[in-house]
Amino acid sequence: MKRFRNILVGVDLADGDRLVAKSLGAPSAQAVEHALWVASLNKAHVTFLYALDVCPQAKQLLLDSQEEHTIVDEARDVLAGCVRKAEQLGVSSSVEVALGHAWLALVQRVLKCRHDLVVVGTRNRDIVSRMLFGSTGMKLLRKCPCPVWVTKPSGDAHIHTVLVAHDLSPVGALALELGASIAELHGSSLHILHAIEQKQYEDSTFHYLLEGPLEDKLAETRSLLGRPLQGYRFRAAPEVVVIEGDPVDTISKYIVDHGIELLTMGTIARTGISGVFMGNTAERLLPLVPCSILAVKPASFVSPVTAPK
Repeated sequence: MKRFRNILVGVDLADGDRLVAKSLGAPSAQAVEHALWVASLNKAHVTFLYALDVCPQAKQLLLDSQEEHTIVDEARDVLAGCVRKAEQLGVSSSVEVALGHAWLALVQRVLKCRHDLVVVGTRNRDIVSRMLFGSTGMKLLRKCPCPVWVTKPSGDAHIHTVLVAHDLSPVGALALELGASIAELHGSSLHILHAIEQKQYEDSTFHYLLEGPLEDKLAETRSLLGRPLQGYRFRAAPEVVVIEGDPVDTISKYIVDHGIELLTMGTIARTGISGVFMGNTAERLLPLVPCSILAVKPASFVSPVTAPK
């Protein structure tokens, strides 16, 4: 887990028709708490960013304003509370207020300042699928080059159950590393799931898994997924599950059946359209899951967003 040094937290201060609320809502409060937890473990710096999503005319008025205390200053005042909380934990932090779409401001900040983790909260805890699809969270999952943690607010900040969806790729291995680290540090139960589709094995580079009956393939894959876990100390032995079936259906059902609170998985851009679309499984799965998501991308990922000058 000691791999993050420069964490960016997207804080949403809007509340109804108010551009700046007086305090953080539950989604942003949860995101801040998780970010500070990671930062304290990694001795990382945290930047709290709020983007005022206003029309171009309003943006210009804000830039030209001569008032002593503007709405931007109000946002900075609220974010100062996050800084004070970070100070109590011994975490260095700073604030940033941008003008424009939140997802774009966050990605541009990542590109400009080389953040290695983005943490954001969901707006709606009841209709997560509607919230994520087409939202700031989904756009970040598609276009942000560094890992993105989309947190779902809950009454308990502790993470009890972690699921790693592993596709036997290098980015799947990175997702396993992060998921296992979080499970170890939180004392969470760890589940690792791989869904086998016959076509996948016809195209697989893991040729030694092709021979023999399906039961042998399942056993070999379980063994393969369990090997990287030997150096960790978990509260209980991880559950390694390999099932034949459609990955989206299998993972979705597993999350519900086992009360998974955090899903860790890789998102892979389709060949030839790098940085625009996620892989088919992630594209179909992410809008459906009722839990927090930590998504990582391969090292070859190129964001379609350009860094600001």
